[in-house]
Amino acid sequence: MGDTVYDIEMGQRAAADTCAVTWGNNSGDELRSFNPTFVVDSFTEIVSLLNLV
Repeated sequence: MGDTVYDIEMGQRAAADTCAVTWGNNSGDELRSFNPTFVVDSFTEIVSLLNLV
């Protein structure tokens, strides 16, 4: 999970699923351009994701 494109890139290089959080250093559009596995806009969305996995 991360709020920068570098976080997403590191996860992808480790062949891990990635989750971008849109509140933080990079915008949602910037993060989406790196094709993270998940994108969340709020903390409650993280909780929902955890219930799915």
